[in-house]
Parts: sequence; C-alpha cells; structure tokens
Amino acid sequence: MDTTSNAEFIFCAHYDTIKTSPGASDDGSGVASVLATAKVLSQYNFNYTIKFIAFSGEEVGTYGSFTYARDAYGRGDNIIAVLNADIIGYANSEIGGNIIRFSYMEKSAWIVEFAQDISEKYMDLFNVTVEGIPNYMGADDQAFEDYGYYGVWIFEHDDHQWGHSPNDTIDHINITYLTKMTKFLLIDLVEMANKPIDIQVIIKTPYEGRGYIFNRSIFNLDLGKWYFPGWRGITTIFGRAIASCEVKSKEK
Repeated sequence: MDTTSNAEFIFCAHYDTIKTSPGASDDGSGVASVLATAKVLSQYNFNYTIKFIAFSGEEVGTYGSFTYARDAYGRGDNIIAVLNADIIGYANSEIGGNIIRFSYMEKSAWIVEFAQDISEKYMDLFNVTVEGIPNYMGADDQAFEDYGYYGVWIFEHDDHQWGHSPNDTIDHINITYLTKMTKFLLIDLVEMANKPIDIQVIIKTPYEGRGYIFNRSIFNLDLGKWYFPGWRGITTIFGRAIASCEVKSKEK
C-alpha cells in the first residue's frame, strides 16, 4: 500500500432535481450508486484516497461541483480522476441493459479506455460494455475539467423518457440495471485506486482561472456566477508565457 501519495479519486453524483420532478433517475440513481459503493468500500484500504461526494446545484449550473473543483484546485488537491454518475438507472432493451456510456473530453479519454479494459477483464462476471461518447459535457465532471483535472460523465444507454418530469419516480427505475452498473463502477474504481501511478506531470503555472499578460497574472477569470461549459477556470494569456510543471515519479 502506498501511504506516501496524496492522489485522490472522486466518485460523485448530484442530489438536486428540478421543482416539478422527484428526480429518481436524475439523479437519485447516481446518488444511490455513490452511497452503496461508499458503504462497501469503506471496509477496505486502497493505495490512494477515494472520495464519495453528492453535489447540489447541478440542475441550475453545476454550482456545487464548480465550488468544490475551484477550491480543490486552490488547495492543490491531487485529483487523478472524477467519475460522475448522472442518470444510470434505466434500461428497457437487451442491448441497453449491457451498456454504460462514458462521456469525455479528449484529455480524459484514458479514463474511458481504462474502464473498457476493466469491462473486458470482468466480462464473464458483469457482461458490461463501456461506450465512449466524445465531446459531450455539461454535468458535474465539467467543473473539474475546467480546472485542469480529468473526469467523465457516466450515464445509461437507453433513453429515460421521464427525466425532468413528475414521472421521474422510482417505479421507472430498472433496479436490476442500476445494481449491475453500480457493481461495475465499484470494481472500476477499485482497480483505479489500486493501480500504481508511475509518473505524473502536473502543470503548476500558468494558473487556471487567471488572465495573464506575458508571465504576469493580472486578473481573476473563474466566472463563478456564470455558467458556460468550458469557460469556468479558463486561462487567457496575452503575449508569451512560460509554463512550469511538477513531475512526480517513483523512479529515481
């Protein structure tokens, strides 16, 4: 067990919904998965820290996850990957019952590839296929992406037609599918949190969420009150600037 590393993995969901909806699927399904996984994994130890978080404010601009990601970046938290379970409780077809989707930006493609490897490794046990959906963002993982971290939005394959309506109730949840995908995400998380991290290259400067003129930080750009996916945490540089990095490696 690596007791010297400060690396973290986050498994998250959001517990808010819209006024007219009970929110069983969006996103009670994700919260249930996070809580169940936390209960099981609390009995074990891993190489790296796993944090289980239920955010508020997702439906009105991802304010909970934005605040957390911004503050985590300010603290220098070493977050390796964010798995965001948002709408994972429904399937109404044989094909959809065996597929889970991972939406990602290009830099986080490795999280999808890792999950696909895990799905193949445990295919006889779970029969789960991970489908990668590129460049489709806007959920709680987006806030972490905006501050330089890696994250994915995880959701079901089949269309849940009752989302954001009074009919988003527990009787429209496929408990078998939700249980199956929770078990798969649990093992994916376990494999991640136990895999040795051979090397990390962390960009230290220029800082996320700042405006620069050459190498000088002039103004704050965190845009906390405004929701534009990809804009929070944006870094703008006028002129040339020099980037500095921290390299973490087990090699001497």
